[in-house]
Amino acid sequence: MTFSEYLNISRRMGLKWPIWAGVIALQGLSAVFESIGIGMFLPVFQYMQAGGDIAQLTSTNRFWGYLVQGYSALGLPLGFESLLFLMFAAFLMRQIVFYIRQIYIIGHRERIGRNARDEGFRRYLFADANYQDGISVGAMVNSLLNEMKYGVDAMFGGPQIACYGVVVCVLLALLMVVSGPAVVLALLIMALSGVVLAGVFRKTVQSGTQLMKDNRTLSTFLVQRLDSPRLIRLAGIENAEIELERKLSSSQCDSTIRTRTLLARGDVLYEPIAIGIMLIMVYVGYTILNVTLGEFGVLLVVAIRLLPTVKEALKQYQGMVGMLPHLAAFYQRLQAMQDAREPRGGDGKLESLEQGIRFENVIFRYPTGTAPALNGVDTEIPARQLVALVGPSGAGKSTLVDMLLRLRESDSGQITFDDVPIVAFDRHSLRQSVSYAPQRAQIFDVTVREHIGYGKPDATNAEVEAAARLAGAHDFISLLPEGYDTYVGEDGIRLSGGQRHRLDLARALVRDAPVLILDEPTSNLDAEAEENFRAAMFHIREATNKTIVVIAHRLSTIVRADRIIVLREGKVEDWGTHEQLIQRGGWYAQAYAKQAHASPTPPPRALASGV
Repeated sequence: MTFSEYLNISRRMGLKWPIWAGVIALQGLSAVFESIGIGMFLPVFQYMQAGGDIAQLTSTNRFWGYLVQGYSALGLPLGFESLLFLMFAAFLMRQIVFYIRQIYIIGHRERIGRNARDEGFRRYLFADANYQDGISVGAMVNSLLNEMKYGVDAMFGGPQIACYGVVVCVLLALLMVVSGPAVVLALLIMALSGVVLAGVFRKTVQSGTQLMKDNRTLSTFLVQRLDSPRLIRLAGIENAEIELERKLSSSQCDSTIRTRTLLARGDVLYEPIAIGIMLIMVYVGYTILNVTLGEFGVLLVVAIRLLPTVKEALKQYQGMVGMLPHLAAFYQRLQAMQDAREPRGGDGKLESLEQGIRFENVIFRYPTGTAPALNGVDTEIPARQLVALVGPSGAGKSTLVDMLLRLRESDSGQITFDDVPIVAFDRHSLRQSVSYAPQRAQIFDVTVREHIGYGKPDATNAEVEAAARLAGAHDFISLLPEGYDTYVGEDGIRLSGGQRHRLDLARALVRDAPVLILDEPTSNLDAEAEENFRAAMFHIREATNKTIVVIAHRLSTIVRADRIIVLREGKVEDWGTHEQLIQRGGWYAQAYAKQAHASPTPPPRALASGV
């Protein structure tokens, strides 16, 4: 990364020039007070040498004339005590300004880091489905935590180095008053030191890049495996996963050690270089320049102060170049998500569905696919009916639903809601008018009330309970230890499979959207739970005017649907009621016969009056 690229990325991420100016101005003020404190060593030594004879000092040294005038203007007596007091006051002011600078930097650093993480999370949620499909959760978590943190540290490395530069410049200016040739020599030695350390800096960049990659790989692995402990244990591959984790962790550990070793190596080199600069300056001042005792004292103090300043500046620079790959990676992630942002769509608002949804010769192909996932789909979902989408795996059922939610955009063809093209609707408004319950209920570790309210953040308690009753969940919720205020655990671990699905159905219902989509709601349920969910689903159809779209794997779930659409190889093969499809003897009839023969589940019973 070039310096101009670093400045451009930093500016775009919030490190504006006014922040740089504030940091440098505070550091400059701090350095001025420090130089005053150091410079006061000279009049103190001179006062001691002259035995306190201010008249003699004033007559032989122009500086003392200015000093006497300054003290007189302040109404202060000029003496040994007042000289020491001025020195102490200067150093005290230096520390106060230094503290203010630190607080200033900390505040801006944390706020910029927070804003960067918030922006990354926001852009991820607004990115299109193709981008989200192509990035692992672990990689995203690593970007929002590790890469962001190291990236912000790298950003603020620039102002910190500039601060050290200000201190060095002020100290060199003070030194120039004492000995100009010593300054030239010090600058020459520092330049040669930079050349010596250049190789260490290059290796630090390479090591930092590898560490960034290893952190991303390890984070991805851990998030995926920690999310699937049951799969690993039941597959009996614990030892293999432990060995793989050990391998990835070792690689990350080696990269960390390598990076920190290079930092330590630089730290070892900084000290001799800085001490060498100080000793050479002292040697030149004593043997060649014939400085006085007072001037020698100032020269020594400046040299001692330059030692840690130069050391920290070089150390900060090495740390910064080691973290720049993280800054570049995080910024590239932000840019990629921005480029993948979903368009807003039109201005239309979908408030109700009166006629239905129509697919007209819709074709869609996934970026990584060869054959179309949808290949000329023509079909209709009538309003206020329960319509089931069935077909073998890979037939295009989920893709069709994604089209309804505009998670995918068709390559050609058209989808209309009440004869209005879907692209004419505002994307957010469209999704607010469609409630969706996925195949696997996705439940956070919150209370029952909070999960149901997730579908409508401003839902009242009455609305939450009404949705739960409609979904057939109120009875079991009432038996929980804290009722609606019971925490259900991550993924609803404290609930059965059927309870999780009905709870998630309540979350979809609380919004009271005109369209309800259920994605294979009974595929993982036992016979009793399936029957309970089926009863709840048909109760919703009869109690509301919703248009319900169901992706069905178990065909027994949807035999009473108003319309069943059969998809095969991305095309609509047939459609009709259960009885019509059975009579025609196609894929549906064969699949239903196989499931009925293989399953002991009895035919669906009539809907009871209560759910």
